[in-house]
Amino acid sequence: IDTDGDVFQYNYSHDNARGFMLFMASAKNIVVRYNISQNDAAGAARQGGHRLFYQDGKVGNLSNQIYNNTFYEGSLDTVFFQAKNVFFDNNILYSTGTVKQFSTTPLSDTSKFENNLFFPATMTAIHELAGMVLHNISSDPLWKAPGSGVAGLSVGRNGFLHAPEGYALRRGSPAIHAGRLMDMNVGFDYFGHRVSTTDTPSIGAYGGPALR
Repeated sequence: IDTDGDVFQYNYSHDNARGFMLFMASAKNIVVRYNISQNDAAGAARQGGHRLFYQDGKVGNLSNQIYNNTFYEGSLDTVFFQAKNVFFDNNILYSTGTVKQFSTTPLSDTSKFENNLFFPATMTAIHELAGMVLHNISSDPLWKAPGSGVAGLSVGRNGFLHAPEGYALRRGSPAIHAGRLMDMNVGFDYFGHRVSTTDTPSIGAYGGPALR
């Protein structure tokens, strides 16, 4: 499928057995931003087991950008399956269980991992981050109520989803203003808070004020 320039944003994905996203081999210029994923990859796929991202063709295109997303998952066999070229910035990736490996194959020297929050840190130990690896942290993001998302969400008056509110950041969160400015700033976070074009953004899908 020759997808070019598609944007996947402002979605709440949960309890999908086969993971969060599949990139076809010919996909390019795809943007994945300001989404919340809860308990995806709960079921083991026939190949790769519990995996969050699947890359058809075993290479991937660096023009596909994954940034400012929140992932709250259980145990994973791998985060990336058959991926080589990965652009992954400003994301929170949190596992409540065990992550056996970060990628099923070694990542390329041209991959990019900047200003992410990985928790626990051990998830990047096997086939670890490669390429441009800068300013990533490993700490509890201090969400309001992680894992509290439910099905059947409704859109608010501003056109954005207002839930799951459990992924808002509390005061003292290491993710607050710890991201990097993105060239393709869409202007709003998952919940509809404005995202500045000049101020340092927060990591993850929540860019609003810190909660008590």
